[in-house]
Amino acid sequence: MIYAIKAVSTEFVKIGVSNGRGRITILQTGCPFELVLIAQADWPKLEERRIHGFLKRHGLHVRGEWFRREAETEQVI
Repeated sequence: MIYAIKAVSTEFVKIGVSNGRGRITILQTGCPFELVLIAQADWPKLEERRIHGFLKRHGLHVRGEWFRREAETEQVI
């Protein structure tokens, strides 16, 4: 499953892959912002890499799997 998680009160979105439902709980432990699942799709990991590449080409990559939430990010979500 590919997911998009928003860090509330920020411009940041994490786009990643998970095999289970506990991912957001694990991520929340190390994050000072509330995290909210905003999208998910049952797509293969290859699609996650393609999404990351698209967002990087548009200069939206921040760090790791985190991206700024702008028009291109909304298009993917």
